[in-house]
Amino acid sequence: MTNAFGRKLFVLAALGVLASLGASDLPAQSQPRTILPLQLEEQIPVPGVAGRLDHFTADVKRKRLIVSALGNNTVEVIDTFAGGVTYSIKGLAQPQEPLYVPDIDKLYVANAEDGKVRVYDGASYTFRKTIDFGTDPDNMRYDAASKTVFVGFGEEDGGIAMISPTTDERVGEVYKTGGHPESFQVEASGKHIYANVPDAGNVVESIDRKMGAVTKWPLKGCSPSPGSCRCSLCSTPRPVPRSRACPRPASVTRSSLMLPASASTRLAAKGPSVCSSRMIRITTNSL
Repeated sequence: MTNAFGRKLFVLAALGVLASLGASDLPAQSQPRTILPLQLEEQIPVPGVAGRLDHFTADVKRKRLIVSALGNNTVEVIDTFAGGVTYSIKGLAQPQEPLYVPDIDKLYVANAEDGKVRVYDGASYTFRKTIDFGTDPDNMRYDAASKTVFVGFGEEDGGIAMISPTTDERVGEVYKTGGHPESFQVEASGKHIYANVPDAGNVVESIDRKMGAVTKWPLKGCSPSPGSCRCSLCSTPRPVPRSRACPRPASVTRSSLMLPASASTRLAAKGPSVCSSRMIRITTNSL
């Protein structure tokens, strides 16, 4: 038997043995890795802050997360790359929503206790102006198309008002909501505002910005008090308001704010993304 012929027989025999083995006799193939919905990537302490945190906003260019520490009457500015607090705006009155507007480099802070929106320089956080809203200014949104800041405020006679970021004065009419508007969204390519109004029942109100007409959409299946629900507009041909079913940008508790997305790796490019599987936890010393 030649060496070449012997090698061929050996290869054929080896193949036959492998073919006769059962699946259980073969080495187990690597299983796909399970990806958890959220993975804790980093924990950023906020020292000296007591009480619960509320809403937040992002300064993408400077890689900063700006968090409302409602229970501490401060707004904390966090450098997401350095992983720590770089500035604290003090002397506020139950700050609920901070809103950074990159187009004009300003920071707006809605204060529930004294009913005022305070305006700060977006780089140095120097105080600029106070705008009075009477009662409980809360959620705020910036519409780049109309260059307008929208402010939800009030209680039983609540509504959504407007600020010109050029003059920092109230402008235009107030869109009445029949109660305090919680989360709301401004339609970017249309004329509507969609607001969650718990005082009006389990409804989302569709407000026509041109005509002022209000249409109420019942939220079937929601709890009787959807005050904590967030609203977002989905990227569909016809934007649809979402409530409890939509992905939340954050889950706020007394001692931590959970931010989906890795601000330390993504904030510089895109800002926080609710589609990421990573998150940062910002903790206070409150129990």
